[in-house]
Amino acid sequence: MPSNNEKKLFGKTKLVHDFTDTFETAQGESTLLHLIKKYHVLKPSFAPGCPHATSFQEGQRSVVLYILHMAKKDHSELIKAIQQYSQYDDDLPTSTDNPIGPRG
Repeated sequence: MPSNNEKKLFGKTKLVHDFTDTFETAQGESTLLHLIKKYHVLKPSFAPGCPHATSFQEGQRSVVLYILHMAKKDHSELIKAIQQYSQYDDDLPTSTDNPIGPRG
């Protein structure tokens, strides 16, 4: 019978595998690039004069960073993909539709 540590290790390994399988597909890569651009990974999350908006935006950013970490994405390849993606999607709305309210 596996120990609790073995169960945790297997669970984490499976979870990493699930993230990798999800985000290595063309659809997963496209979704990830969208999340990177929309949720403050490439730009500051700081909202002058509005600590609540800053916290909200930093929370969005941290989720995307967690996905990148779990999916074991190659950063150099990701940067190339982001640059290419940005050429075609400059009109993508950003998260200024913040439910907390307008920024300072």
